[in-house]
Amino acid sequence: MVDPTGLTAARTFTLPDKAGTFALLQDGLATYLSTTTYGAGAVVIGSDGNYYQCIASTTGNDPTTDAYTYWKLWFVAANVSLAVGTSSRFTTIANALLFCRDCEVAPTNSVTLALASQTFANTAVTINGPQSGSLIINGSSTILTVAASATCITVAADNVRLTVSNLTINGTTINGQTGINQTGRSRTTITACTIENLTTGAQIGDGELNTSGTISITGCTIGVRTYGPGFFFSSNTGLSISACGAGIDLTAGMGHVQLFGGLITYCTSAAVSAAYGGEALLQAVQFYGNSQVVLSQQGAKVTVAACTYPLTAVNVGNTALFSPPLGIVSNYGALVSGPGFNGMTAYDAFIDTTSTNITAHTPTWGPAWSIVGGTGQISGNALIQAGASSGNTICYMNLGKGDYTISCDFTAPASGSWAGEIWTRLGTGTINQNGYQVAYDTNTGKVTLQKFVSNAATVLGTAYTFSWAASATHTLTVIMLGSSITVQLDGTTIITATDSTYANTLLSAGCGWYYLGSGSYTAYPKLTNFRAL
Repeated sequence: MVDPTGLTAARTFTLPDKAGTFALLQDGLATYLSTTTYGAGAVVIGSDGNYYQCIASTTGNDPTTDAYTYWKLWFVAANVSLAVGTSSRFTTIANALLFCRDCEVAPTNSVTLALASQTFANTAVTINGPQSGSLIINGSSTILTVAASATCITVAADNVRLTVSNLTINGTTINGQTGINQTGRSRTTITACTIENLTTGAQIGDGELNTSGTISITGCTIGVRTYGPGFFFSSNTGLSISACGAGIDLTAGMGHVQLFGGLITYCTSAAVSAAYGGEALLQAVQFYGNSQVVLSQQGAKVTVAACTYPLTAVNVGNTALFSPPLGIVSNYGALVSGPGFNGMTAYDAFIDTTSTNITAHTPTWGPAWSIVGGTGQISGNALIQAGASSGNTICYMNLGKGDYTISCDFTAPASGSWAGEIWTRLGTGTINQNGYQVAYDTNTGKVTLQKFVSNAATVLGTAYTFSWAASATHTLTVIMLGSSITVQLDGTTIITATDSTYANTLLSAGCGWYYLGSGSYTAYPKLTNFRAL
C-alpha cells in the first residue's frame, strides 16, 4: 500500500524471496509520517531505513519504537537492534522474535535482539524467522533459566543464520530440559556462552551448529547431541564440554560431528558416544578425566587424530580409551579409526582389580608390562609396591623405539624417605644394568639424571631444592631425542644433557621407586598415568 503523500525517491534493493533467491525491489514506498493513518498491510520506510508492515490500523505510532503492537519488520535494509528486558522496548524475547519473524534480511545486514543484563526466567522461545538472513541474540551478563521439560531456544526456521552470544542458559537442576534445539535447516553459532545443568545442552537434528570464542557446556546429562542430517562443527580451542554424562552423543541415529580443538573432560559415561550410523571426526581435542574416550556401537564410525592428554598436568587420565579398540570392527559393526592420541605409544591409568600384579595387568594402551627388582600391583587406580623391598623396583615395557617422551605422576607417601624413578632406553632383564635413570630423592630434595653402564652409574645432571610434600602429586617427564635428554618437573625443564651411549639402541622404558629409609620398607610412592609419546 502506497500513501500518496511523502513519497521518497525511487531506490533499488536486493530482496531475498522465499525460495532463497534474490530479486530487485523497486522502492516507491512512503517514508513513515506520524500524521498519516495506516491500515493493516501497509508498508512504510522507517527513519532507520528499514521497511515495516502495519499489523493493526494506527496513527502516530512510530514503527521504529513499536513493540509488535501496530508494526512488524518487513525488510531489513540496515542493521537493526531490538532492546529486550524489563525496562526495554520489548519486555519479552518472544515478542521481539514475533516482531522480526516474517521479515527478510539483506545479505550484509542483521537483526539483533539486545538482551538486558538480567535473568529471563523460564525461557522457552521458538525461532520461526526471519525468513532468511542473520539473527543475533546477544546478552550482557544475561541468564536464561529453563523450566522442567522445557526447551530454552528452539530453532525451527530454515535459512536463518543465528548467533547466540554472551549469555548463560541454566537449568538449575536437571529435569528434562534442553538448552538449544535446532530442527530447521539453519546455521547456529554459539559464542561466549555457558550452557549448564540441563538434560541436553544443545541438540541438532537438521542444519549446522558451530561454536566460537569461549564456550562452556557443563553439568548436563548430554553436552551436545546430533542426529539425522544434523551437523555439529567446531574449530575452536575455546570449546569446553565438562562434567557431563556423555560429552557428545550420536546415538539417536545418524548425526555428524567434526571437532578441531577444544576440551572434553570428566564425562561420566563417555566423552563421545556414537551408534546407528553416527559419524565423528575428532582432531587435536584434549580428553582427560573421562570414564571413556570413545564408545562406538551399531555401525557408527569415529575417527581420532592428534588428540592428547596434557602431559604436564597432574592427576589426569582415562579409565579406558576406545571401545572397540582402534582399527577393530566390533560392537555390532562399529569402528574407531585413526592414529589415536598424538602418536601415543603407551598409556596406562592403572585401572584394574585391587592387588592385580603389574605383569598380569593390561595397560590402557600399549605393550605389556615386565618388572625387575621387586613387586608391583594395582591399588586404587595406581601402581604401588606389593611388598617390602630396599632396592630399585622397575616396571617397564618395550616401546619399539628409542626416541620418546615418558611421563608419570608420582604421589608421595604420607611419611618416609623414598625416590620416584623414570627409566629410559633400558637394558631389560637385569636391575640397573644399562640405561638412563631420572630419580627424585626426598632426602636431598634433588632430581638426578644418571647413566648406567653394566650397573655403574654416571651422573649426567642434577637439579636441587625441590620440595615434595607428603601426599602431594607431581609429574616427572623425560624427553629422549637422539643424544639429547631433557628432564621436566611439572612441565618446567630442570635438566638438559647430551649423551650418545644408548642413542636409539635400547627400546624399553618404564617407571619405579626406591626406598631410602631403614627398618620396614613400607613408604613408597603411588604412580598414576604413565604415558609414552
